[in-house]
Amino acid sequence: MKKKIFYIIRYSVLQHSNAWKISRETDFETYKKNLFSDERLNLKRSLFQTLTLPCLAEQEKSAEDYETEIVLLVSKQLPSEQLEKINSLQQIVKFTVVEVDENESMYSKITTFISSSVSQSTEDLLYATVRIDDDDLLAKGYESKLLDYLTLGNNNYLISFPLGYESLINTKDGEIAGVEYSKFSNYPKVALGLAHIGFFNASLNKIESEKVHIYQTGKHTNVDERHTLIYDMTPDSYVEVAYALQDTRGEGFKNRTTDSASIDLENLRKKFPPLDGIF
Repeated sequence: MKKKIFYIIRYSVLQHSNAWKISRETDFETYKKNLFSDERLNLKRSLFQTLTLPCLAEQEKSAEDYETEIVLLVSKQLPSEQLEKINSLQQIVKFTVVEVDENESMYSKITTFISSSVSQSTEDLLYATVRIDDDDLLAKGYESKLLDYLTLGNNNYLISFPLGYESLINTKDGEIAGVEYSKFSNYPKVALGLAHIGFFNASLNKIESEKVHIYQTGKHTNVDERHTLIYDMTPDSYVEVAYALQDTRGEGFKNRTTDSASIDLENLRKKFPPLDGIF
């Protein structure tokens, strides 16, 4: 049976939605202006280039035969020069760009893409769809651990990796200005690395899972109320980054890590080599 992992990344997708804090605080035109400001987009691209793409390019490959695909959702309204700069980053690792119009449902777009992709398989296919933001890191062993859960018995289950780190970084004029501090995180149902297991039956040409992809499972903080969730307690599974220009402005980081002690940054760099680019 074939296996595949899809990493799904949302990159500054403009939507008529209140799902993001940046969209709730202003009218639509101001939200659009803020979302596509040079300062924000330059910082986003820098983090994407320095952290997220390298961590996916450097995943330790399992001896098991499988495929991976990075799916990057971008806004059709994204300035063309910014899209060109994003596409130039494919020299780090290949990814598939899916453009989303402001009047389209981003989640329906993901459903269409995943459904079309898996239906091209001439063999039965077990697949995982993974949440990762455009400024996050997954441990290099994430992929091989996730493959352990790609079984028929886990069809429509979710996999969470709660143990990792959160780092608060400083920025200046749209550029990374170093790490302020990092803390250990034990965050059950953390969005980063949360994966959904799906199954495509080739003989029936049908996805035989209740949900097609991870974003159809709803809000990650209470996803266990709707789906069977498996916790993998492997330590050092991720680094989640917080900063002022982020949608939440780092508020969640501060709330979750109030009682956590700062950790040694040099040790963290050894575990996550892409962090060298922001120290």
